Amino acid sequence: MHERDGRHQSGSQGEEAAAIVSLEPVTLSRTRRQSTAADAVQPLSRLTDLSVGGQAPRPCQGPRVYLSRLAVFAAGEVVSPEALVEKGIIKKADERVKILASGELSQPLTIKAHGFSAAAAAKIEAAGGTVEVIA
Repeated sequence: MHERDGRHQSGSQGEEAAAIVSLEPVTLSRTRRQSTAADAVQPLSRLTDLSVGGQAPRPCQGPRVYLSRLAVFAAGEVVSPEALVEKGIIKKADERVKILASGELSQPLTIKAHGFSAAAAAKIEAAGGTVEVIA
């Protein structure tokens, strides 16, 4: 800048602008991360990372299996978490399996699981199958 009139010289304007744009890492009060020069172009809602409303995430539970997926079993077979792993329906047998009522069950099965929805248990028994809750 000229000392007398306060105007910028054409060559130094870019240097001053670069000095203004560069930000030092600063900890934001509502987040646990540091801001960077890239954050200068982000809207404020992205910088604060405050989520308002929405649905709470489902607590960690085991897999949910729908009745429609049990059509691969023959009539009279015993369906257990181990049998579900063998058929590729779930990945691990040591997780808590819950049977849900989406779909229909046409053959009678003996189903062993950690939990059943009320509608799933009714459909299984209506098809001539049995429900066994694993502790």
